Amino acid sequence: MGASPFITIAHSEDRDEAFRTAQDADRFEYGFGNGADAKDRCVVIDGPRTEAEAAEAANKLLSAGDPRVDDKWGPAGAIAIDGGWLFFGWYND
Repeated sequence: MGASPFITIAHSEDRDEAFRTAQDADRFEYGFGNGADAKDRCVVIDGPRTEAEAAEAANKLLSAGDPRVDDKWGPAGAIAIDGGWLFFGWYND
């Protein structure tokens, strides 16, 4: 099986709460085990940034195969944005 990338934004200052919100949103949108719902933890990359800057950074990290987020079984990346968090990574499809 392959892997697909995801990027999900959740608006909460609390990272754990935002991660749960992102998981719920991806579960609702794509079903169980997809996107952020496929992850059980996240690693903070850096921040804070605007949503556009965070999305650009996430795409660059995914394209470059950054070891912090390059494992479909590993953690999601988390970048602080104004008013929330951007979560990203790979999930098993």
